[in-house]
Amino acid sequence: MSLQEAHRQFAWPTPEQILEPSGAGPNVFAKLAKDKLGKTIELLHDGSGVKVGILAANPENDATESPIAVVCEFNRSVSEKTLFYF
Repeated sequence: MSLQEAHRQFAWPTPEQILEPSGAGPNVFAKLAKDKLGKTIELLHDGSGVKVGILAANPENDATESPIAVVCEFNRSVSEKTLFYF
């Protein structure tokens, strides 16, 4: 399921607010997730092109609150090995 579909079906924030939250706090978490997880996933044989972000209760909030989830969007099907790597 794409981030756009999750936005429509589950009323998640927009894909932009998941990948690049506008609030200072959520933005820090999104950058950390990209740096730590995204770069590692990119090294896997089928992980190239992954987009990593966070699902925050309020992506526009400047407060630093723990994210609800780390979200990965792949541009193609990936193996179970890649999905269970973490």
